[in-house]
Amino acid sequence: MDDDKMMENLFETISIPLFIFHAHRGDIVLADRNEASKKIAICEPGQATGEIFKTIPQIVTDIDTCFSKERNLKRELLFTQVDGRIKYFRFTFSLLSKKFLVMHVQDISEFRLVESELRKSKERLELAIFATDAGLWDWNIDSDQLLLSDEWCAILGYTPDEVDSSISFWENLIHPDDRDRVMKQFYDHLHGLTQRYQTQHRLKCKTGQWKWLLDTGKVVERDINGKALRMIGTKTDITRRMAMEQEIKYLNSKLEKLVEKRTLKLKKKESSLIKSQQELRNKSLHLEEVNNALQVLMEKNNVDKKELQQNLLTNIEVQVLPFLDKIETSPLSDLQRSCLGIIRSNLQEMTAPFSRKLTSSLVKLTPAQVKIANFIRQGKSSKEMADLLFLSSKTIETQRRNIRKKLGITQKKINLRTYLESL
Repeated sequence: MDDDKMMENLFETISIPLFIFHAHRGDIVLADRNEASKKIAICEPGQATGEIFKTIPQIVTDIDTCFSKERNLKRELLFTQVDGRIKYFRFTFSLLSKKFLVMHVQDISEFRLVESELRKSKERLELAIFATDAGLWDWNIDSDQLLLSDEWCAILGYTPDEVDSSISFWENLIHPDDRDRVMKQFYDHLHGLTQRYQTQHRLKCKTGQWKWLLDTGKVVERDINGKALRMIGTKTDITRRMAMEQEIKYLNSKLEKLVEKRTLKLKKKESSLIKSQQELRNKSLHLEEVNNALQVLMEKNNVDKKELQQNLLTNIEVQVLPFLDKIETSPLSDLQRSCLGIIRSNLQEMTAPFSRKLTSSLVKLTPAQVKIANFIRQGKSSKEMADLLFLSSKTIETQRRNIRKKLGITQKKINLRTYLESL
């Protein structure tokens, strides 16, 4: 096979669309084209360029320019193929001689698609970094080339020209108390022991101050043996957040101490109240013993019982009831208040027989009314009596009216307390 035949076969079988144009007497026509060119154009040798590329006049212009200025050109254009699909092609014009020009066409649609996706990904990454005020770092592990973004440098107060482009520059900025922990996590991920690298640590600023930063990274490229080749990550300033967390911890600790102190005070007060209750119970028992002794003495010596009973009631009002009143004004639990009410009720039960014997007028009253009458003589309000007797204020008011009625002073302008004190 001679050389011309071999070149002709090569021209026909090559997968790149090829067009050969011939300039003759001012006209430029298609001299030849290979089989692959039929995918993007319907044309036959002898057709003028203007007829072949009606929809893309830029091609015609470029061909004319190549012949007229004797130069080569390249152009990338969207081009509608024969089957109607639109693709992105690169047209390369190579001038063989003053009369012949070769144009080959390369389909770069896939390349442009990938390039477009990469550009969009880069834009999204830049937007995410901008929104979080994060700094970007990119470490080529084999060359130990560390690329730091302007934002990364600015966080620590540096300009890009002031930072060293090696991983040791970052490592030397780590706070001594954090360094071992951070480097362990860093190299654990580098050796494939973790899915990603992420730490919170302090870095030294240009001014000498320390800042807390959140450092996140991931190996994005490894060789066939799994060795890390490239690692990319971001660094975010979290100094303000860490300061707020420390403040919250301090306030929680302070609050716990205050609660502990307050609880101790309440326990001491509760202990004091229990002691007072015990003293009251002891006094109550003592009074009961005294009462029994008085009963024996009165029977033996024929003492004026009425006078002794009145003295006993007076002593209770002076020596016991004021202490009960004082305890009632203190903060009490429901149980303590209930116990205090029982003590007061027991005293009333003990003295009720004496109170009923003071005058024949009180004989008309029921035991409950005698209790209320004694409270009225002591100056207790209706609400206080209701709390002590576990009754409603309305019931106390009803009993007041019944007492007045039984004492025969309903229609008289007489103070009930004054009247009872006079008995």
